[in-house]
Amino acid sequence: MSRTRSLAAALLTALALSIPIAHAQTATVVVPQEPGSLLPHFDLLSIAHEAQNLVFQRLFVIGPDGDYLPELAAEVPTLENGGLSADGTTYTVHLRPEARWHDGTPVTAADVIYTWQVITDPDLPIPTRTVWQDIESIEAVDDHTLIVSFPGPNVTFLGAAAFAGAYVLPAHLLDGTDLNASPFHRQPIGSGPFRLVEWQAGTLLRFERVDDHWAGPAELEGIVIRVVPGAEAQRALLERGEVDLVLQLAMTELPFVNALTGYEAVPVPTFANWQVWLNNEDPVLDDVRVRRALVHAIDRDLIADALLGGLTEPSDAALPAGHWAHADDVPTYAYDPESAEQLLEEAGWTRPSAGAVRTRDGSELEIEVINIAGQADRLQVIQAIQSFWREVGVRAEVRSVDAASFVPTL
Repeated sequence: MSRTRSLAAALLTALALSIPIAHAQTATVVVPQEPGSLLPHFDLLSIAHEAQNLVFQRLFVIGPDGDYLPELAAEVPTLENGGLSADGTTYTVHLRPEARWHDGTPVTAADVIYTWQVITDPDLPIPTRTVWQDIESIEAVDDHTLIVSFPGPNVTFLGAAAFAGAYVLPAHLLDGTDLNASPFHRQPIGSGPFRLVEWQAGTLLRFERVDDHWAGPAELEGIVIRVVPGAEAQRALLERGEVDLVLQLAMTELPFVNALTGYEAVPVPTFANWQVWLNNEDPVLDDVRVRRALVHAIDRDLIADALLGGLTEPSDAALPAGHWAHADDVPTYAYDPESAEQLLEEAGWTRPSAGAVRTRDGSELEIEVINIAGQADRLQVIQAIQSFWREVGVRAEVRSVDAASFVPTL
């Protein structure tokens, strides 16, 4: 058995390390920071989603080839099987009747309806409401059949239901409770192949296999997630052979990993992407010329090659190539610092002297960039963008915050 095979169903990320193990029944996984919560929908970090994926399940998942596959659902709704209406407004979802929560209670339509209500509750700090908030109604035909209705044609429901954090919640345990103060944040009960048995704050999370899991037991008896921030500490563990998998290892570490005996760096294709979101309501950024200038100023090809090991490609669309909704016919803004400077001049932002920060009406052209802390290579990319903007006279101040503090800024 290989570590990749054992963990692929539960722990997928843009970069993973794996080596064959012959007899070990517990895999040790290293992450750079601790999840904030294991209660789904409350934590934006992908690290939290990875851990939640051991305990909880979704209606659908995305398979290795990019196709949707059923998980708690019995099948993927399509036009061919009658699960998707001809006008694209309703989805009929059949649940697996054998699916069970860890306490033995069946997973039912009531759980999916409750999950939808939680995700769309405006009084809860949920960062990922997209698509779910567009649902007009969810009707339970019976305990294992749902009709999901939209006010108009919708093609994004399957993607939203297969999203990394779109886990179904147990209504019989959570409905009527205060989710903000729920023990589920640290003591979750799900329907997935593992249960959390230990959480040492800031150090490790220990999961053990659910032997009587409704879909059959996992190959591994347990998974330990160790919280090890910093490349040097992660390197030391790798050199001693004490870990099986490293999640979110900085791509700049590839040469080191490839030089190790017995380890292999395995790039895992994903639809994940890093984006700079510009606040169009900001008085500086509400001018489209400024926004276009900021894009023209960034050499994304250089970032991809020099900082990300050539393992990623710049995208001009919101969704990357390979995604079913990727669009090729969108405006492109190639690296062109001269055009960037011209656009800024047209917008009234001029340099008082060579190399100075641009000003307009006595104010400097300054932008605050808010970053979720904890991922070294992402910060390096942001710092590179900061440098590119400086070249065209834009000052960018980077502020790194935790995920809980980041969400309110959206």
